[in-house]
Amino acid sequence: MSAMVGTLPDAFTNEFLSLTDHLPVSRLEEVYRIIQRTFQKPPKVIFSEFDPEPLASASIAQVHKARLRSTNQIVAVKVQHDGVDRIFLEDIETLTAVAEQVSYWAPDLDFRKFAEEWRESLPRELDFCHEHDALERAGKKLREAALERSSGRSLGSTMSFVVPWSRGIDLDFGTRGIDQTSGAHVFVMEFIDAGPILDLGKAWRAEFCAKHHIDKHRVLTELLHAFGIMAFKDGMFHADPHAGNVRLVVDPTAPGGAKPVLLDWGLIREITDAERLGLAKVFHSLANFDIAGLFDVLESLGFSLRQELVNDDLKRDLIEKARGVVKDTINRHKTRENAREELAEFKARLNRAKEDAGMEGSMSPIYFLEDWPRCIIFFMRMLQILRGLCVAVDAEGMPLLQIFSSHAREALQEGSRPAGRAVVGALLVFLKINMTRDLR
Repeated sequence: MSAMVGTLPDAFTNEFLSLTDHLPVSRLEEVYRIIQRTFQKPPKVIFSEFDPEPLASASIAQVHKARLRSTNQIVAVKVQHDGVDRIFLEDIETLTAVAEQVSYWAPDLDFRKFAEEWRESLPRELDFCHEHDALERAGKKLREAALERSSGRSLGSTMSFVVPWSRGIDLDFGTRGIDQTSGAHVFVMEFIDAGPILDLGKAWRAEFCAKHHIDKHRVLTELLHAFGIMAFKDGMFHADPHAGNVRLVVDPTAPGGAKPVLLDWGLIREITDAERLGLAKVFHSLANFDIAGLFDVLESLGFSLRQELVNDDLKRDLIEKARGVVKDTINRHKTRENAREELAEFKARLNRAKEDAGMEGSMSPIYFLEDWPRCIIFFMRMLQILRGLCVAVDAEGMPLLQIFSSHAREALQEGSRPAGRAVVGALLVFLKINMTRDLR
């Protein structure tokens, strides 16, 4: 909700933004107790310094700055609020039950797939061992991509985004070679002194970019490249890139004068090779306005249109709307105008439906779909939050489709990991046929 800048009133998004890192904090005694329970050692044995005031506090955890006794290294210590895992799991059970009831009484508003997606992802988000693994995997992939970029074998130039390390942090447990930096409720990682990404926005600190000679469009371009790499090259992406989880490090040597920092890897989404390459083909088709190719790959992903509604006009309308989701960013005023137009269009459709009682009378904004794949839920969430972040800092003209489709094209050209080569083979043949047709 905090990322819906321009769509919701500013007062709403500003209030929701405070929920990302300014929630009530746990008492220091509780924090120490959770650390001792996790590592079986008192915090004073592990840390020579521990800041009692958290750097940030969100719904699941809070983060403290500390210094390791063993190496004198400054680290960030993420500690889960005591008992929050039980509360969240109870909430998701309630959401699942509500979704079941709503789908029964109002089939048009069936959001059971959303509930199922959250029900599967939430236990992983609440276990910081999973976050540790996700952070290490993403960091490795992005660093590998940076080496390819610096050698000219891939898009971009240098490593211009930051993911914290946890590797190499020594808590002095006497277990060399064994990672002891995380438990289910505590995660110790590299500390990065980063400021708010919203400092790039005119509405927040107009003088910031000028003072540090920062090109915010270049900085955000690097951020979008990072997500394109994660989604299409690796098949695992950060699914919650709101302003509380994306920070900024001023660096005169970086493209644009600063580097975005990607924090909080609890909410991630892994997609299969078939899904990864299918989504890559979706972006390739959108970029080339390939209607036939788009609907073929959507069907292979698990999308199913209501046949009684399918015609050429609907298909053209859908591809226009799909391109609209990933078109170049606009300012918050234009975003608000577009939201009003979409709402008016929705109301007009419902009014027309009263006369013929057709499927367009559905209250669902996706009334034209009979079925759709769950993998799209967090993917679309990620895209919408990134778009909202660009709008929030007044970065107009950010080419989301161009950047994502470039990585999609590379993914299709490179092929899949071994387990999915049969899938990519068929997609590449399809791509070759369409490229040949375009050349003619």
